[in-house]
Amino acid sequence: MNIQVILLSDVKGLGYKGEVKSVAKGYAHNFLFAQKLAARLNSPQADELKSKLISQSQKQQTAKKQSLKAADRLAGLALEFIVKASAAGTLFSGIGKKEIVNRLKGKTKAAIAEKNILLENDLKKLGEYTAQLKLDQQVVDIKIIIKQDGQ
Repeated sequence: MNIQVILLSDVKGLGYKGEVKSVAKGYAHNFLFAQKLAARLNSPQADELKSKLISQSQKQQTAKKQSLKAADRLAGLALEFIVKASAAGTLFSGIGKKEIVNRLKGKTKAAIAEKNILLENDLKKLGEYTAQLKLDQQVVDIKIIIKQDGQ
C-alpha cells in the first residue's frame, strides 16, 4: 500500500524538495518520517512547505524582473576613473572588481556583487576597457575609461 508524501528535503534516488511522491507505507514511516525528510501530503507541515515554495517562486520572479530593469539601466554605461599613473601609462594601483563595484554603487545605486563582474585581470594601464556584468541570465557590457590625474 502506497501513501502520498511531500519531500521536505532532497532525497537521493527519490526526488527533490517540494515534490509529491507515492512511496511504500513502510518506507515512509520507517525512513522518511523518522529522518524528517518527508511529510504526509495532507499534513500541516506539507501545507507550510507548499506556501514557502510559492513565496519563494514569487521572490525569484520579482528578483528576475529587477535584474532585467537593472540590465536596461546599466547597458552602455561608462565609468570614468581618474588615477595616478607613471609616464609610461602604468597605474600605480590597479583597478579591480572592488573599485568597479564601488563606482557602480556611487553612480547608479545598483548593488552588484563582485562575483558578477566578468573581468579577467585588474586593469593596470591607462585607456578604455570593456567589462561585463552578469545579471541573472543577462550579460551587460560597460565601458571603463581610465585617465591620468591631471589630464
